[in-house]
Amino acid sequence: MKNYDFTRSNQNYAVNGWRVVNMHRSKNGRLYAVIERPLAKDYVVGRGFDTRDGRWAQGEYGYKTREKANNRAKYLSRDKKKT
Repeated sequence: MKNYDFTRSNQNYAVNGWRVVNMHRSKNGRLYAVIERPLAKDYVVGRGFDTRDGRWAQGEYGYKTREKANNRAKYLSRDKKKT
């Protein structure tokens, strides 16, 4: 498998060429990316986004608007209080 060139010139794109439109970082450093899928006409929230290779650990798919996906990514990036 070919590694994706996630250099400064490509920093707005994920491994498959989808565009990263927003990024949120939690206090513990985990990145949550909002990624546009033009052919599906929806957005993905990429949990655990890795800027070195443009991949993410887990994804939530099917958000119809950027706003909904961005709100979800913001929520996920909040550090929860320990109980």
